[in-house]
Amino acid sequence: MESNDLRNSFLQMSGMTFGSIVEADRRLRVHGAWQRQQKKVIRDAEVWRRYEEDYDLQKKGTSTSDPTPAQVVENGPGGKAE
Repeated sequence: MESNDLRNSFLQMSGMTFGSIVEADRRLRVHGAWQRQQKKVIRDAEVWRRYEEDYDLQKKGTSTSDPTPAQVVENGPGGKAE
């Protein structure tokens, strides 16, 4: 009889362990997705901040130190007309 109790306990603990592993994996996946979403929000906020900064500078009549794509095409990658 004692052998059956040990076997039942082992099976019950095995199931509980497996369930815990599955739950931990699910939580890690959710956390990873949350982290990726937060990084995307931060990245998008930085792009928007740079856009607003560039817009404000253009509105004031000054330009940024970085050349625009049209300037690169016109002057070449080195900044000198080729």
